[in-house]
Amino acid sequence: MQYYCPACFAPVERDAVRCPACGVDIAAWEQSHTFTERLIHALRHPNPEARMSAIITLGNRGEAGAALPLAECALAYPHDVVQGLAVVESLRRLPDSPEKAAAREMLRRHPSRIIRQAAESIGITNSASRGGPAMRLSCLPVSFFQDIIEGRMSIGEWARIGAEVGLDGIDISVLFLRSLEPAYLADVRRSIEEAGMRLVMVTSYPDFTHPDPAERRRQIEQERAYIRAAGLLGAELIRVTAGQAHPGLDERDGIRWALEGLLACEDAGKEAGVRLVLENHGKPGCWQYTDFDQPTHIFLELARGIRGTTIGINFDTANPIAYGDDPLPILEQVIDQVVSIHAADTSTRGALNHVLLGTGLVPFADIFAFLKRHGFAGWICMEENSRLGVEGVRRAAAFIRATWEAAGA
Repeated sequence: MQYYCPACFAPVERDAVRCPACGVDIAAWEQSHTFTERLIHALRHPNPEARMSAIITLGNRGEAGAALPLAECALAYPHDVVQGLAVVESLRRLPDSPEKAAAREMLRRHPSRIIRQAAESIGITNSASRGGPAMRLSCLPVSFFQDIIEGRMSIGEWARIGAEVGLDGIDISVLFLRSLEPAYLADVRRSIEEAGMRLVMVTSYPDFTHPDPAERRRQIEQERAYIRAAGLLGAELIRVTAGQAHPGLDERDGIRWALEGLLACEDAGKEAGVRLVLENHGKPGCWQYTDFDQPTHIFLELARGIRGTTIGINFDTANPIAYGDDPLPILEQVIDQVVSIHAADTSTRGALNHVLLGTGLVPFADIFAFLKRHGFAGWICMEENSRLGVEGVRRAAAFIRATWEAAGA
């Protein structure tokens, strides 16, 4: 019988004390997590039998908090119809709640027609569904990027700030990581969990559109390494990009190369239990050029290219305005693929000038009302770049929660 590390799922000996892959003390990890927490974590196990056991047990126990993780599990493995049907059956057994209603809505958008039909049979009382999907909030601390990159703030300190301001999770950038070694990543994960936080998203910056074939291959291997690291950190999502708009890049070549890079990384996400999400991106400080997918028609072409895969979309609310478009018409065309929202704001049409969320041009109330109408139950990940420190994160979180609550009321 094969035994696995309960934290990173690497194979271990039956009597192993410490995981050779991530370095975690196995007994200590199990003692610090409730049985329910361990079951929900196991929904991301690479072994389908382990996932199935967790799915069935959560349903038999009637664990109300498992509704959304169960739906996410079914969507993370869209071709496993047997597992998807087991998720539907377990959801039926859970008590009614807005989270259960949101999970049903998520499964109504499952790629498999069989799962979509089965989800229709999950009964929800009107009183439970009236509350709408629960909103889960995390934050990418752009305001703190230099402090973290240059060592003046640790990832653990950022996690404690996230807990202090009432976030449900935190996001980090691959630029924060000093190493991809399992022992280092285990320490980082421990510092996040000790703060009472969970890691939602790791943002990465692959340049799949580089004109040099050797560099494109290097970018794929680097991204696959980042995906594995995200899995060891316990992240749910990893943000991926198409690549830079290199001078002279032919549009057809760029689309083909971007899709080749994205699809070459999909299996790494499955193995790590991390879902890849493509963003309608802008230009990070570590790039020389803007993102190739910045023109809307290219982003939509890439979205069509990943449809039917496990790669979802992380929809940024500010980037369309930054290049002269409106976010809602674009969101409407990809809503069935959207896994997470990057809540960002800009003060200027035609340029990305970050401001405190809610003080710029982004129509958050309209966007949130649209998301609610479509049963969106993913993460809202704030891209906080007000340069107001902890107070900026706190004010942004308060605005997003209040606006979500009021939207569509």
